[in-house]
Amino acid sequence: MSVATLPSVSLSILPTGVRPSAVHAHPFVIHTLPDGSQLTTIETYTRELTLTDPEEIRIYSQVYDSLLADSATGKQARQLLETMRAEALDSAESQAR
Repeated sequence: MSVATLPSVSLSILPTGVRPSAVHAHPFVIHTLPDGSQLTTIETYTRELTLTDPEEIRIYSQVYDSLLADSATGKQARQLLETMRAEALDSAESQAR
């Protein structure tokens, strides 16, 4: 929660039970370089791939935009985290009894 208050951090959570509009098959990061060019890194089980083809990067940007549109952001994301935390604490308390 404290990280979400940093000015350079944007918190977005794709809640369980929400059917996303895009398939998130693997982790990826879209990097924008100082010269404005972009590249995408993809983590697989055996290595990290780096994509530099603008068309491939465009596809990953579309997937990112779709997932972001389906996500809870800002105050809604913080409330979701607070609810999850409270539920986890209640569950732990119940199990301790």
